Amino acid sequence: MNELASLAKHVRAGTAGRPIFTACLLALCICTTGVRPASAGTTRVDGISDQSLPHWNGAGDEEASFESSYFANLFHTSWIGGGPASHIKLARYAVRWNVMSDPSGEPYRTFAAWYRDAGHVLGLTLDVAIYNPEGPLPSAAEYRIQVEKLLHTFPVPYLEAWNEPNDEGVTPSAAASYWQQAHAVCVERGCTAIAGDLLDERYPAGSEVSDRNPENLNQVRYEEAYGAALQGADPEDWGFHPYAAIKYRTKTPVESFKAHLPRAGDRIWFTEAGAYVCQMGIGESSEERQREGAEYLADTLIPTFAPTHAFYFGFMYAWNEETPCAKDSNTSLYDDRNRPRTAAGVIYGGTIPAPLASYGADQTFSTSPGALGAFFSGQSDSASKLTPFDIGAP
Repeated sequence: MNELASLAKHVRAGTAGRPIFTACLLALCICTTGVRPASAGTTRVDGISDQSLPHWNGAGDEEASFESSYFANLFHTSWIGGGPASHIKLARYAVRWNVMSDPSGEPYRTFAAWYRDAGHVLGLTLDVAIYNPEGPLPSAAEYRIQVEKLLHTFPVPYLEAWNEPNDEGVTPSAAASYWQQAHAVCVERGCTAIAGDLLDERYPAGSEVSDRNPENLNQVRYEEAYGAALQGADPEDWGFHPYAAIKYRTKTPVESFKAHLPRAGDRIWFTEAGAYVCQMGIGESSEERQREGAEYLADTLIPTFAPTHAFYFGFMYAWNEETPCAKDSNTSLYDDRNRPRTAAGVIYGGTIPAPLASYGADQTFSTSPGALGAFFSGQSDSASKLTPFDIGAP
């Protein structure tokens, strides 16, 4: 078994399909009642959505490995394997729809590094969201070709068809067609395609919408048009990003999203959620306000709506940098010196463990691989030799 196959097998572990009898019973229930059976959701944040994960403490540089990163070891020790409050089980990453078109490019290398670091080094279950940072949108056929290549090389159990289409210039009909293509590929590949992924609005039925919404549709109208464009297809899993709900301490956006799903009992995922410590165009908030937002997420939104999974967006900002609030937003739980903000304790659900003592005063990198390096190297002989450049060669 080659290195990529070994890693793919690890990532696929535990994602086998449901027994046939269970699937048939579920289908019978839906057809006869129009309501899906209720499923238990998470009771806390159980996923991390962090685009900077492959670069924590500058990891990925020639002399800095992810395994020796202070923050990677702290995260593994505290949030994954540190005790009763450790509860992060999944990792999410938003990747360009055509990332597979340039295997030598930086987006591809960074994604491959995330796939290795989050999936194999940290041992988390992977979820990938598709988006388009620049250039024209793909046709449905172009989208499917790229998704097939992506899942062939980087198999994952969960695929979000398109990230925040209502805020990224994607019409409801195009977004629905992307889900249909993602679902078709996932049927072949054994993964789950997640629909929606809508960014919420403080007033879901209001007249103020993002200027990046191509048809000037509010949250309610966009969701309705999306559902109609599915033409009878019936996603079970729907992503939602309750940023406004957290910021303004209101359940209305989530209640509205749930009320307009095609079927009662469709599963909601908080595929991104975060409490702002600073917001682009608005300025700095405060740690106290961020903590209050984190409390609303943890103590109100998650218990009320029981999402299947809840991903917190941002544990660390980039390469141990503070956010330039004039041109970016920040919901990260740790500051530029790896210190937890007060919101971190809320999401953690207890007292954050003390900093690791073996990393010296600067608390960035260890000269030895540390506990995470030992954990990783013990996974398998072939896996311990993997690098981002070994993974994902088409």
